Amino acid sequence: MFPRPPRTEERLRRPIKLAIGDVIEDMKFVSGDDFEWNSTASVIYGQDLRFVTLRNVEIVTTETRFLPRWHDDVPPPGDGPGVPTFLSGLRLARGAHVELDGVYVRGFPRNGIYASGMVQSTFRDIRVSLCHVGLYFHHGVPSYDCLLERIDAGDTWGAALDIAPSVKYPGQAIGGPAALLGGLRNCVVRNVSAVGEHSGLKLVNPQEVICTSLRSPTMMIQGDFDANHPEEPARNVVVEKSTFDKATGSGHVADDANSMQISFNVESVGILDCSFVAGGRNGHAIQLVGDTNAYVGDCTIAGFNGTRGGAPAHALELVGNATINEDFETANRFYDQDRLILRPGPLS
Repeated sequence: MFPRPPRTEERLRRPIKLAIGDVIEDMKFVSGDDFEWNSTASVIYGQDLRFVTLRNVEIVTTETRFLPRWHDDVPPPGDGPGVPTFLSGLRLARGAHVELDGVYVRGFPRNGIYASGMVQSTFRDIRVSLCHVGLYFHHGVPSYDCLLERIDAGDTWGAALDIAPSVKYPGQAIGGPAALLGGLRNCVVRNVSAVGEHSGLKLVNPQEVICTSLRSPTMMIQGDFDANHPEEPARNVVVEKSTFDKATGSGHVADDANSMQISFNVESVGILDCSFVAGGRNGHAIQLVGDTNAYVGDCTIAGFNGTRGGAPAHALELVGNATINEDFETANRFYDQDRLILRPGPLS
């Protein structure tokens, strides 16, 4: 990232609809109690877009806490102006040659940035915080030939105070993933920082995807959200030169979840030259669950000696018919690691 021109601030009272060829530069859009929302569910939105650019743009609300009325799934009848429970900062559906360069989003009850069906598009120098999900690519509408780089997705907030109380923001709850990247096809993801309070960094049904220089307490790679597999598995995914240090996060996921979980119909994934550090927290370093095949090599795994679900934690847990390279124990480096591989039996 580099110094950018000052942004001109504009108080938004209605959503902005993007059109083909639009360029928005050097702007700060603020939404508050007088924002007259509509069914577009976003401050800035567009669909079937071509050659659209947002450069050095900030999209924020005036809210600094997750509001009590955001706990409802839909706004109550007669709900007036303001920031409604379903509002996202930026929503892009079906676009080609879209460029986001230097976009900052903060303070929304749903997604910071939502994208689906993107083609040959670039998301660069993106910063998202205090949204329920930071950056969300929908896995049901795949995106092709995209570049995602220099992404900084930090703390998320949400409604589940009973199961995910915030440490950094007392009286509030932790939200969803810092980045949930679904349906990526032939894409590159690099230089992503997802540290802080959130429920992880997640890829869903990726195919032909290379991820380089990621930094997060935890990560998940899934063929689908559950064991009901999609028509095609996730496949040919590489995660390399990345660091998963649980000490860089806080909250229930950083404390107890596995550092990396790969699950539900992942045909082939390579984890190469990565570091997994427990940082005094619980959970396995890596867990493979059902219909999953992975190669893990040239990685460093350190200190996963706590517990996972009440049982001793390991460097690797295999569940069901998941498979790992036979030389896992010699192809990687282990420091202060008491237990290596756990094979608990069939998937229940």
